[in-house]
Amino acid sequence: MTTKISQVPVNNLPSGTIPLENQVAGHTFQEGTDALGMLKDESDDIVLKPLTKPICGEREKSFYELLQTTKNPCLLALKRLVPEYRGVVTADVNGKEVEFLKLVDLTHGMRKPCIMDIKVGKRTWDPLATKEKILVEEEKYAACKKTIGLCIPGFQVYDIETGKLHRFSKDYGKKLNETTFRDTLRLFLNAKSGLCRKLVIQILLELKSIQKWIRMQAYYKLYSSSILLVYDAEKLETILHDNKLNCNIGNGSILSHADIPSDLNTSTMPQDLPYENTKSWCDENTKDYEQTLLHPKSDSCANKLIVNGRTDDRSWTHVKMIDFAHAFSSDDDSLDTNYMFGIDSLVRIFEGFLKECG
Repeated sequence: MTTKISQVPVNNLPSGTIPLENQVAGHTFQEGTDALGMLKDESDDIVLKPLTKPICGEREKSFYELLQTTKNPCLLALKRLVPEYRGVVTADVNGKEVEFLKLVDLTHGMRKPCIMDIKVGKRTWDPLATKEKILVEEEKYAACKKTIGLCIPGFQVYDIETGKLHRFSKDYGKKLNETTFRDTLRLFLNAKSGLCRKLVIQILLELKSIQKWIRMQAYYKLYSSSILLVYDAEKLETILHDNKLNCNIGNGSILSHADIPSDLNTSTMPQDLPYENTKSWCDENTKDYEQTLLHPKSDSCANKLIVNGRTDDRSWTHVKMIDFAHAFSSDDDSLDTNYMFGIDSLVRIFEGFLKECG
């Protein structure tokens, strides 16, 4: 449903809104120009994403609208993996009527939000792309995309040692290769003194949910779509300095290898598995890891990770699929192997981080 919000533009923006300070990638607001990025509604816990390109904007709006009305179990599962959608609003910006998606702000309530945008897939152009567009996209982030099917258009992180906020743009991401990509994830996770097991597990669980969905669905092919990683560095500081939580760095945690589900430590799905066998393979090989964390043997911290999928203790981390302007319905009932390659790489990296935790 589309609603209209009344306003008088101030500094070229609708009243009651400000540029989204935490936007780390994509088109951003530039004062004095017509460039329009994501906005923050000052009176609510939502962000406004402008739909400035008619065809792409309509495609993304239709994607979210479908998830609101579907009864399809697979698409209902997808709905839980994307930011909460609260409709569309229109606003007058510089004399033009612009539509905005209303999405829940994943950083709402966080004191020191750390945010990373990771674009997924070797191929980032959709079936309608021109030859010129394809050539441009092939050159972007080539070292990372070709080897692991991932790239980082931007991120921000609060250094828990200094308290300073560091922001990194697409220019930084374009210089990364597979090795420096992993190093950048460590930087984002504040891992100078070691990886926080609890943070790694919580992110990995969410990534596993996305991986499981993409391996079982044949509804969409997702191009130039991203995964957004978000956590609160202030909460991380508390965890790392509070011995009572039993979730300290590395060997300080009482969670042992016996308590970590084996499925979290492997990436064993055969790349050439026939489509018709994929669902049964996923059911057999991914059904235990959440149950194991639901009933841990000895770790009180792990017991807080999942209760019916969510707990207040997990509100300081979020992992969501975003950016669906290039989401195309599948016309051949085949798996999205492009997205699958990227998410498998990202899961494998975080599984490696988990092993390092001791």
